[in-house]
Order: sequence, then structure tokens, then C-alpha cells
Amino acid sequence: MSHHTPFYDDLYRANYRDIVIDQDLYHMKAALEFYHKIPEVHRETLGFDFSFRLKEPVFGGKASSLLPSHDDFYRVSPKVRLVHSTFLSALKYADWLASGNDPAYNYGVEEISEKLLHHLKDKHGKNFKGLSKFQRKARIANGNIIINAPTGQGKTEAGLLWAGSNSSKHRVTYLLPARVSANAMYERLKEVFNQAVGISHGTSALTIADYEAWDERTYKGLILRSSTFMEPITIATVDQLLLTLFNWRHWEQVEEGHRIQQ
Repeated sequence: MSHHTPFYDDLYRANYRDIVIDQDLYHMKAALEFYHKIPEVHRETLGFDFSFRLKEPVFGGKASSLLPSHDDFYRVSPKVRLVHSTFLSALKYADWLASGNDPAYNYGVEEISEKLLHHLKDKHGKNFKGLSKFQRKARIANGNIIINAPTGQGKTEAGLLWAGSNSSKHRVTYLLPARVSANAMYERLKEVFNQAVGISHGTSALTIADYEAWDERTYKGLILRSSTFMEPITIATVDQLLLTLFNWRHWEQVEEGHRIQQ
């Protein structure tokens, strides 16, 4: 219900109150087929059963009659919020990629660890002595880990090696406290993973545009993808993820892009 605009009071009551929900509306047949598949898709995507009773839609009534029956949209249970973000983000992914005619989009980056090792060997040549002990341990570790090592010892590489083994969807969110450090990490990981890397912070649009030599046809799409955590690897400041708790702009995609990698 907030496909093209954030949900707010009277959004549908004011603009669409007299529209009659007709079974013969444009694409309604496809919409109904998808609707009946929701429990199955929910189970496959999130790994547990859909927790609501799926009611059969009622046709013939006005759109304005739908909202008052659903209480307060701003105070919903966590499980409702989870389902909402999952399906709305999927809808926006499909819409944006179709509108942009981008069949080459990759949701994840395969072989994260292998790509990183190949880069290190190319970069350091004969000076590359292989992974350190804590990097090898990070690569095979399962579940959360804490790495404590001095600057320049390879914590970033260890984290990526860990992500390569622990991200089932081949996605990575790399959070940093400051824009400067995020920009540096963006350039660093672009050398390894090329176009699979996005960046999101208060002025990241300038960083992306500058990196793309201000080619408007290229950087506009990359800015949108980065801001919504759509790229397989996203470098961001911590606040970009925290803002999802306030239902900030495109929060569903940011939250989903981060959470689905678990």
C-alpha cells in the first residue's frame, strides 16, 4: 500500500476513496495468484510458517472501506512489520529492476572468500604469504565472532572471509562509524568486488557520482541501489541501519537487505 509513496494518514482515504475494488481490474488475476502463494513464499523466504489466516478477498466495495478495519497502522506487532517489509521490499525490487530494464542484476556475490584471496595474490604477488592464523580461523568459524587485532593486521580481510562462510545469500553489510572511513572502505572493496559494492551515508551520493566520473546515466541508479542496500556488498555508517527503526525512507529494503543475509 506504500508502493510509490510512504504511508501516511488519509493517503488512500483522500485520493482513492471512491475506487471500487473490482475482480476484473488490471492484473488482478496475477495479483490473486500471488496472493494465494503468500504462505508458501513466506515459508521459503523466511524459514518459518506464515502466522496469519489468509482471508479470501472481497470484491465490490470501495477502497476507502479497507483502512478503517485494520486499526492503527503505526502500532503494529513485530511479526506484522516483518511480513510487511519482506513483501514490500520484494515488490520494489521487482518494480525497479523491471522499470530499469536490468536483467543482469545480481542479488548476491558468489565465492566471496575466493575472490578476496585472488585479489590478495594479484596485489602482493610473491610477497603474499597466505592467510594469518586468525584469518584462517575466521574463515571457518560459524556464528558470531569478535576479532581483536592491531591496525593493519588484516581484520577487514578476516571479516570478509567470515562473511563468505556465514552469509547464506552471499550478501555483506559492512558498518563503520564515520563517512571518511566508509569512503575509504568503499574504494578498497571496489578493487576486489567491482560493481557489487554500494555505499550509504549522508553524502554517499557525491562519493558514488565522483567515482563514476559524474556519468549521470550510471550514478543515478547506483545511488538508489546503494541507499536501499540493494547491492550484494553494502558499506554504510551505522546510522543508516538504525534509521530503519523509525520507518525512515525505504526502510523496508534497507532492513530486508541487511536481515536476509543472516
